[in-house]
Amino acid sequence: MGSCSKRELFMWDPPMLTHKRTGLCLDVNDLKTPILYPCYKQEVMNAKQHWRHVDGHFIQSLSTQKCLDYLGRETVRVVSAACDRVEARWEEYRGFEPIETTLFKQQKREMPHLFTETYTK
Repeated sequence: MGSCSKRELFMWDPPMLTHKRTGLCLDVNDLKTPILYPCYKQEVMNAKQHWRHVDGHFIQSLSTQKCLDYLGRETVRVVSAACDRVEARWEEYRGFEPIETTLFKQQKREMPHLFTETYTK
């Protein structure tokens, strides 16, 4: 398998994965072979385009509960499989994140009590 380039990057906008170059979303299609497909608006709640990052290495479909894997060929074809059989490991690539977002996340980790609904001054 070749090295990743910017042509293969996906943007994570939970719960959707958007192919950076084309702007298309990862869709479970026939529930076996994921495809790139025009993105539904998030308020439409099409579960075929909803994913989650599990245990730091797996990408799991919320509609099928299967994880993304790839077939071991030069041309990579992505497939879905039972999560306990998946060989692929996916990493979250952090592109640019505004400093405000970074600081907010840091404060939320360090002082979670400030971010609860029951917090009073």
